[in-house]
Amino acid sequence: MDHLLHTGYDPRVSNLKGMFGGGFYLAENSSKSNQYIPCLKCNGNAISTRAGCSCSYQEQENFVFSMVLYRVVLGDVHVALIYDKQKYRNGNEKGKCVRRPPLKTAGQELYDSVMGESIKNGGDRLQHREFILYERGQAYPEYVIDFRRSAQNARPPTDMKRLQNRCQNFLKNTFRIVPE
Repeated sequence: MDHLLHTGYDPRVSNLKGMFGGGFYLAENSSKSNQYIPCLKCNGNAISTRAGCSCSYQEQENFVFSMVLYRVVLGDVHVALIYDKQKYRNGNEKGKCVRRPPLKTAGQELYDSVMGESIKNGGDRLQHREFILYERGQAYPEYVIDFRRSAQNARPPTDMKRLQNRCQNFLKNTFRIVPE
C-alpha cells in the first residue's frame, strides 16, 4: 500500500497472467476489488490465492482492510465485449504476453486503455466491468478507504434452482454451451 501511495503504479512489475495482459486492473465496483484482498492472518480468501480463509470470522479478528480509490484518465478506450485471449493476452506471437492495449483497427496506433465489459452491459464473460491501464501516468491514488468485512450481511445460502440457473448461465456465457 505504501509503495502504491508514494510512487504510484509501475507497469514494469505488473502480472502478465491477467485476462488483458500485464496492466493495472481497476474496477468500478468495490466488491470486485475486494475479491483480490487476502485475509491478513492466513493470506487466503482471495481470488489470487485459490484457498479459503482458515480464520473463523474475520470480523472477530478486528481486521482492517484497505482499498485505494484512484483518479483515472482512460483516454481512447478499447471496449472488449467479446473476449479474445489471443488478442488481449498473447498478442500476435505465441507464448508472448501483452503489456499494452490492442492496436486500433485502422493503423498502427494503440488504444490508451481497455474496458472489459460486464455481461449485464453486453459483454460475454465478466460479472463486473474492469478497466486496464498500461501507462504509469494514467492513474493516481486519491483516497484510501479502510473497512472491515462482516458476515452479518452475507447472502443466504442459495437454493438449488438458483444454483442450477447460475451454472447454466456460466456454461452458456463462458463456453457457449447450452446445457440440457
